[in-house]
Amino acid sequence: MTDFTLPGVAISDAVGRLAAVGAQTVVITGDSITQQMGYTDNVITQFDISYAVWANAVMGGRFTFLNNAGVGSTRSDTMLANMDEKVLAYQPDWCWMLIGANDANASTGTSAEIIAGFKTNVSAAIAKCRAAGVRVLIGTIMPTLSSNTSWSAERVYRVHTMNSWIRALPHTYPGLVVADFAAALVDPTSATGQPKSGYLQADDGIHPSHKGAYYMGLVVKEALEGITPKAPRLVASVTDTYGYNSAGQQMFDNPLFTTTSGGTNSTSGTITGTVPGGCTLLKSGTWGSSHGASDTVARADGFGNDWRVTVTNTGANDDNLSLSSFNLSARFAAGDKVFATASVAASGLAQWKGASFFVESTSGSTTYRAGALERATTDDPAAAVGTFFQGDHEVTLVTGVLTIPEGFSSFYWRARPRWIAAGGTGVVRIGRVGIWKIPVA
Repeated sequence: MTDFTLPGVAISDAVGRLAAVGAQTVVITGDSITQQMGYTDNVITQFDISYAVWANAVMGGRFTFLNNAGVGSTRSDTMLANMDEKVLAYQPDWCWMLIGANDANASTGTSAEIIAGFKTNVSAAIAKCRAAGVRVLIGTIMPTLSSNTSWSAERVYRVHTMNSWIRALPHTYPGLVVADFAAALVDPTSATGQPKSGYLQADDGIHPSHKGAYYMGLVVKEALEGITPKAPRLVASVTDTYGYNSAGQQMFDNPLFTTTSGGTNSTSGTITGTVPGGCTLLKSGTWGSSHGASDTVARADGFGNDWRVTVTNTGANDDNLSLSSFNLSARFAAGDKVFATASVAASGLAQWKGASFFVESTSGSTTYRAGALERATTDDPAAAVGTFFQGDHEVTLVTGVLTIPEGFSSFYWRARPRWIAAGGTGVVRIGRVGIWKIPVA
């Protein structure tokens, strides 16, 4: 099977555009804070410590990421050098930049020279984007914990000066958008410019945690809400199913969960109640029995039902559930390109560790996966519950694009909520689930 390509456009860009369904396309660039979104082609893995992933989730999935051009341990000069190959070659609608943390760490040159070099490089990168018709969102540089070896009063001064310049950029470049991450993450009462508690990963004190990335995503939402169009990413009809039209693009038969029972509950009594048709509920971890219930509930927007699981008391760190489809492998062929969309909500959270949503296919002993809000184990210390966002939220999740492997034997969509300790609670709802097969030429 041949890939569908667009003239002069990279393969992953072509696939991303087909998956976009009216969405704006984005390439993200910067240093390791950007890189930690994920590392694979077409940004298949989208980790929950990425501001960009959270921004898309809280904005209704209106963006499609074509490439992750972040490179760890680099400065603005590297970002500039990579602009043509790693950003502009994908012809995105937007370039989201977050750079400067490593410039501020520089040990060669005076502060004035370092800041001047940063301004020169960023200005040149912006100019390249504007010349190519690519809009730019640029983030301010985040604060750093004083426990990080790079922290110093001089670094705080450099970051403050660079951020003041970034905030003024729209006056020089009309239409450029600033996401003021620094203002959202800094503790305003700290005399040393420290971040708010739990917003950075405790192991290094410089990269955002799950909680910090969530609030950074809200900053992007505030900056872009009124200037980017919404995209129709979710299933809207029970007729948009494989059973109704096997030649269509949506492969799941119960997307609005109107068939409220008939699924399989494989939690051995840990979660009681019913499971929607075509679905399976599984558990992993130290649960015990009678710790929750499964049912369906009508959606407020009128689009069918949500599958709802209410958890009342987890047993230990890393207890998790898997809300899943039956095996859908008969509906695909090797080489098919597939992604998923869903509305996911969580409330009443305690000891919460997040919820990932993904599609996966197994060939032999290898499992291939494309997800959204995938759990990042680099930010997973059992005692750091404060680094995981515990507030109520409802998001639209769009996975990366999965290529079905040769010799595959299974295909599922899964939503996987996790908890970080005993005594965890939460109500998780998922609805309007779509499994989309991208057409090829």
